[in-house]
Amino acid sequence: MCPYCDSALPSPRHATCGSSECKRLHDNAEMRRFFARYKAEHGRGYQSHMRDLHGRNEETHPRNHACERCGEPARRGSSYCSNRCATLASFARGRAFDTKRLAQRKLERSARGTRPSRVFMAGRCARCGCGFVGTWFPFAVGYCSRRCQEGDRRDRRRAREHGVDLTPGRRYEVFERDGWMCQICGAPIDPDAKAPDSLAAVIDHRIPLAKGGTHGPENWQAAHSYCNSVKRDLIPA
Repeated sequence: MCPYCDSALPSPRHATCGSSECKRLHDNAEMRRFFARYKAEHGRGYQSHMRDLHGRNEETHPRNHACERCGEPARRGSSYCSNRCATLASFARGRAFDTKRLAQRKLERSARGTRPSRVFMAGRCARCGCGFVGTWFPFAVGYCSRRCQEGDRRDRRRAREHGVDLTPGRRYEVFERDGWMCQICGAPIDPDAKAPDSLAAVIDHRIPLAKGGTHGPENWQAAHSYCNSVKRDLIPA
């Protein structure tokens, strides 16, 4: 049983029932036990100990101290007032990454012919139909972005879970075939809208996958995101 709401546990390995409130109470209790155990072992609190170990106590870094580089009021817990001062100070100490030297090394490798070449490709995205020009990667051929690639991957996994045939097809060709009109309500679809906008273009299955429909262009139709969510897995009369 869950110690916070007396509900059944999903499995004996779980400490809570899984609700957000029970998880929050469990995390707070674990944090209090950690702080109490740390104080008993080290004789002092965890936060004050960490501040002293990293030089962030009030003696070495008072609350209203000045920036070590420009003299302006520094941020609390830092020796500098901004990231710019911290970076310039690192350059002065010789700890920052030398970008100029890296660029020179890349130019030298290009001159020697040892730098790997970059292959660019252009085309239309297989999912959204947008034109793109990008660097060719084996894992993203035919897509304008990682988001479109992951969307097609989710569709293929969904088809495998339902055990239906997967027919290769391009989504934007279905939208153009249906004239960018929702086949459920008959209203036009906004091509520029993106999910989760209710007017965004999505692919709807005429015969749902749960009812044995195929996963291919012959069973696809253009629809609004809202209309598709309302239709669910029903077969229209």
